[in-house]
Amino acid sequence: YIVNRMYSSSTVAYPAALETATALPGQIVQLTFKCSTTYLPADLVYVKVPAISTVQWHPFSIASTPLHTPGLLTIYVKALGHWTNQLHDYVKQCEGEGVQPVVYMDAGYTPPPPMSSSYSSVVFVGGGIGVTPLMAQIMHLLHARPHQDVYLVWHVRTVEMLSQFHGWLRELEGVAEANHGRLHLHLHVTQKGRTDIAVGPAADTDRIAPSFDLTRFRAPPRPYAHLSTVRKLGVLLLAFLCSGTLLVYVRFGQKFTKLLGPEYWPLQRFMEFLVVVVGSYCAYGVAVVGHASEPTEGCEIDLRQPQRREVRPGDLLQHFAVKYERANWNQLFHDIQVDKFGFPPNSVGVYVSGPNALAKAIRDVTNHHTLFDVHVEEFEM
Repeated sequence: YIVNRMYSSSTVAYPAALETATALPGQIVQLTFKCSTTYLPADLVYVKVPAISTVQWHPFSIASTPLHTPGLLTIYVKALGHWTNQLHDYVKQCEGEGVQPVVYMDAGYTPPPPMSSSYSSVVFVGGGIGVTPLMAQIMHLLHARPHQDVYLVWHVRTVEMLSQFHGWLRELEGVAEANHGRLHLHLHVTQKGRTDIAVGPAADTDRIAPSFDLTRFRAPPRPYAHLSTVRKLGVLLLAFLCSGTLLVYVRFGQKFTKLLGPEYWPLQRFMEFLVVVVGSYCAYGVAVVGHASEPTEGCEIDLRQPQRREVRPGDLLQHFAVKYERANWNQLFHDIQVDKFGFPPNSVGVYVSGPNALAKAIRDVTNHHTLFDVHVEEFEM
């Protein structure tokens, strides 16, 4: 555990260099990090913003794939709670004052299970911002396995959510066309309210945003990178040598039970444990001192307000055939089953990411069909 914490501490010794940091309308934050190491689509990263809290780390799903954006890693954050609302306010203030946000990132802990290449089709079902972990997997499949049919069924409450990801949807179509992939988009809006798409400040709420001290926590950013194998071995070796030397000295050289009496054996055990911890942390210097990384030059981001292209509601709704209704799950999976008639069991992978009610609806429809292999990531929106 101690060595693992040292690995983590070495990777977060400096803020992660940002390519872009944008506070989008609809209370969504896009953070794109420069990354000099590889990663897996839909993996988790942990993010800390010292201006908000110096101790809180929050997990987010990666929404990009190195096959599409090599050297970059993107996450999207929806402001749904206290910390995420503050993140949106912080990034927005940084944009307004022309200051680069200070964000720390840690990753490499929970790789997602591999997606079987034996599937003839893969159906992705997302609810709201829950589509984020699916975004990376969809783009990855369109690049790596264009022979598979890829379905995206996305439920959103308002058209505004679709407008924020209009560019990504267009990129999906472009990649599918370039790689001769088979992409099927089914976009559904569940609340038919305003028909105009807010793309400016009016989209934000009237909540009074806090003011952050942007002069604190300044440190040179570096592209994110995992600890190299050589440095990991160095940490392990030094931790073993330091801890082993101190342990031998305390256990055999200066044994408390000999100096003070056998009744002090609890103190002896405590000191043996303590020297193991102290010796291990001596290796911390190997992990953080002279940590290999790219130079900090060129890590500045473009702090100018991005020019957001206005999205006309009619064009968006018509181009993607958006429907103001919930998906007819029985009809959708029946059509897929008819299309895949004669295929062996578990030939169609189904990946669901969204509220519990959405996951339950998919389970109820697919429970009696052996064709579908369902995987669910549940969380409340």
